[in-house]
Amino acid sequence: MAVALEGGGLHTPVIRSAEVKSLSEISNEMRDLAERARSKRLRRTNIKGRHRHLQSRHVRHR
Repeated sequence: MAVALEGGGLHTPVIRSAEVKSLSEISNEMRDLAERARSKRLRRTNIKGRHRHLQSRHVRHR
């Protein structure tokens, strides 16, 4: 998850224990974290921890 901030910048809050949460719980937590990121109310614990890096690969179509 990544949240774009006004004026530039990007926060990547961590959703902890996602593997044991329902999609509804994850969705609610994502909304809450996004709102806190935009209002600059994230705590360090919200952005630190285990994470995975995702990379998008550009595919050229002929």
